[in-house]
Amino acid sequence: MQSFNDRLAQMGIHGHAEIDLDEDGIAHLTGSLGSWQEVVDVGHMAAKLPGVRHVVCDLQSPEVKEKKKEDISPYRALGEVDRADVVIIG
Repeated sequence: MQSFNDRLAQMGIHGHAEIDLDEDGIAHLTGSLGSWQEVVDVGHMAAKLPGVRHVVCDLQSPEVKEKKKEDISPYRALGEVDRADVVIIG
């Protein structure tokens, strides 16, 4: 069977990515690619693989700056213990 990185190379994508598929069909992508478009393309490609129901993409690209960590102490003072950028239910 062809490796995930071999498939990426065939698509003209150079970099390194790992895919881990859990028993619930969640594909977790990690690694570093050359551009944001490559990150998007790899996410779409992973979603089409057999057995994949959901994709969590933690791929990095030099085009995307690392998010600055926000001080959440004001939210804790209001009684909000945790915050999330995105919450998907269902």
